[in-house]
Amino acid sequence: MVGKAPGSPTTRGVVNVADRISRIEKFVSWGNVSPVLFEDIVPREMWRDYWDQLGAITNAMRAAQVKALLVRQHIMKFSHS
Repeated sequence: MVGKAPGSPTTRGVVNVADRISRIEKFVSWGNVSPVLFEDIVPREMWRDYWDQLGAITNAMRAAQVKALLVRQHIMKFSHS
């Protein structure tokens, strides 16, 4: 949260980052939070199907983005002629 990575709260200029960190730490200690490994509680085939479908959606979105770029280029050529 305090690093210089793109998109980090500090880099984005979020105010009161230290206060936010403190609140998160308090919640974690209060809630005795521990990670849940979903792949350990979801049937293996269901988990694999989920990730396969997510991958297909991601690939379709990438392909759509390529098409959007081509459409944008075509529109720009049309608007400048």
